[in-house]
This record gives sequence, structure tokens and C-alpha cells, in this order.
Amino acid sequence: MARDCKFSRLVGAVSSEMVLHKAICYQNLKKGKLSNHWISLHEVGNVTGFVPILVMDVWEHAYLLDYKPAERSKYIEAFFSNIDWDPLDKRLKNV
Repeated sequence: MARDCKFSRLVGAVSSEMVLHKAICYQNLKKGKLSNHWISLHEVGNVTGFVPILVMDVWEHAYLLDYKPAERSKYIEAFFSNIDWDPLDKRLKNV
């Protein structure tokens, strides 16, 4: 299941880390396992051969319309409270 990626622990651990751009839960196509990765720039840190299952953008531009820059943790909390896990589980089955 997509919930197995423990994505919230990854993002929670770095919620105050301002250099993080994205947190991505990938599925390794060869092994079928899920792993979490931090992306610090748009083009640096993406994993070849892995399929993104869940992506969270945590740069300020992703949440400035709804939250102040210092309220990043509130944005992260809202992000996780709005995840519909069923489509993510279907992604895993289709890969």
C-alpha cells in the first residue's frame, strides 16, 4: 500500500529544512519496493528507473497563497490530511 512509504516521517523530519524542494515516495520497478527521496533542486536527486507514487512540493511557492513562510508545518499537515490514498494504491498496482 502507498501508506507504507512512511512519507509523513520523511517530510516531518525535514519540515524546517528550507533547502528541501520536494519529497518523493518512489517505487523501484525492479524490486517493487517503496523508498523516500529528497529533491533539493528541480533536476538534482531524481532516481532513474523509479516511478513517483506521491510527490510533495515544499518550497514556499507551493503554499504562500494559503500560509505564511513560517507556517510550512501547517501546510505539510494540511497536505497529509487531504491525501486520497486509494488512487495511490492503484498506482502501485498498475506499475
